Amino acid sequence: GELIRVHTKPRRYFCGYDWKSLIVHENSDYLILNKPSGIPSHPSVDNQIENSLTQTELATNQKLLISHRLDTTTGGLIVYGKTKDFVKSFNVQIQNHLIQKNYVALCETEKTLPQTVIHYMKPSPRAPKEVSPIFTEGWDFCELKVLAQKKIDADLSWVKIDLLTGRTHQIRTQMSELGAPLCGDIMYGAKTSWSKNINATQQVALRSQMIEFSWNSQTVRYELSEDF
Repeated sequence: GELIRVHTKPRRYFCGYDWKSLIVHENSDYLILNKPSGIPSHPSVDNQIENSLTQTELATNQKLLISHRLDTTTGGLIVYGKTKDFVKSFNVQIQNHLIQKNYVALCETEKTLPQTVIHYMKPSPRAPKEVSPIFTEGWDFCELKVLAQKKIDADLSWVKIDLLTGRTHQIRTQMSELGAPLCGDIMYGAKTSWSKNINATQQVALRSQMIEFSWNSQTVRYELSEDF
């Protein structure tokens, strides 16, 4: 017979947001959402409802398509498609590194971070992810740029990041490897918890702050606040 996977204790995610108010922009081809930190960005086998795509669909009574993903712990801008043409175009732009994505984060560090950060990530479906600064055959190339850093106090920095390759947990793993884990990111060695919403679990001080891509022969850009 068929094997059925049942989670006896499925992880639950807080969904009690005014989802319509989190829509940053919407047209007939796509919708840009300011996803809260602490909720998955798309449905999974054991979670068809408690994710930002389904919740936005229910709130707006329309079908949305996955264009790209954000980690559960990451908040901020995510693009959902409304047409297959849009999703196809968006995916081609991702593959050709034509989409610009900036993130802002709070990091536990007292040192000045390098501008260009390159690592190689061990291919594995498990988390935490593992990266090395040394080239390793078969490992995935990871690159980001630190665009700005402001020291908030002795061991806390606000950082703005240009994500050049988009691997799962990439920013979290790379910053941790630099000795600058993101606030709230206990999985990657952070000492402090961080929460914007008392009800939500698994929050990390990382926001998808700006996204720029092309559509209908135009460059479009969407931005959120850089502050925490």
